[in-house]
Amino acid sequence: MRSAIAPTPRASRLQRGAAALEFALVIGAFSALLAGVTEMGRYLYMWNTVQEVTRRAARLAVVSGFSAADVDTVQHHAVFHAGEGGTVSVPGAQSITSSQVRLRYLDSTMNEVDSLPSDSVDNLSACLDGARQGSCIRYVEASVCRTQASPCVPVEFSSLFGVTLKIPPSSVRMAAESLGR
Repeated sequence: MRSAIAPTPRASRLQRGAAALEFALVIGAFSALLAGVTEMGRYLYMWNTVQEVTRRAARLAVVSGFSAADVDTVQHHAVFHAGEGGTVSVPGAQSITSSQVRLRYLDSTMNEVDSLPSDSVDNLSACLDGARQGSCIRYVEASVCRTQASPCVPVEFSSLFGVTLKIPPSSVRMAAESLGR
């Protein structure tokens, strides 16, 4: 005689099948959740990296010269690559490149300067000369944009799921300091 508690062989097989189905459903949901959390972490990393690159570019630009070579050096250092030529990207965030770091040299009214002075001494002369105020660099603005054209188009984040999100734009404006002097 069978006990009332012991499952029949057929019920035991059905219970094993139900456990396998439950496991498949749970592991599928858990995997989707884990992938979503990982992608959100990558997005937040990119957002934070854009903030850091703009802060770093502005800080370097206010103490560096403003010739084309100096701007190129600032762009490379801003994306954590010293002494490399060409376009380089941020380690771990390849969609942020040195060519996307945009530097703008602003006058006292926050407009872009009419014409860049020849060097930091000439900038000081322009700031003291009332007729050349439009060429006086008072502020430096750094931002990370997809292109160098105005207005700044935010960098995009492409997830592994094919979803593209815009990284919120970041712009840092600092008072000009030595400008390479």
